[in-house]
Amino acid sequence: MSASVRLVIVLFVVCGLAAGSLAFVNAATKDRIAAFALTEKTEAMKAVLPQVEEFTELQPGKVWEAKQAGQAVGHVLGVSAQGYSGPIEGVVGLDPQGALTGVKVLVQTETPGLGAKIAGEKFLAQFRA
Repeated sequence: MSASVRLVIVLFVVCGLAAGSLAFVNAATKDRIAAFALTEKTEAMKAVLPQVEEFTELQPGKVWEAKQAGQAVGHVLGVSAQGYSGPIEGVVGLDPQGALTGVKVLVQTETPGLGAKIAGEKFLAQFRA
């Protein structure tokens, strides 16, 4: 067997092992990652409407009705926009009159020290009622 054929076989085996390892890790962790993302989103929704006990999803992944003692006290909207370095995702809270109650950034990949300041408390505080 020539050296180049042997090299191709070894490379193929190594790539197969790497792909299999990645597939195993993905399968083992995807449920935990999804649960963490849901918890993070729920906490963000409570941050933009802190007095709320319950959220009812009106449009999957986009609009939730916020309820306190069974009565609607506002809405939470899932928002996204294209940033300079990638997508920016977050939630926005609205009271019954449509006034902004808060903004929370969930995902952003902006430049640290510059665009990433959108997730900082100083920036987000200006959106609270």
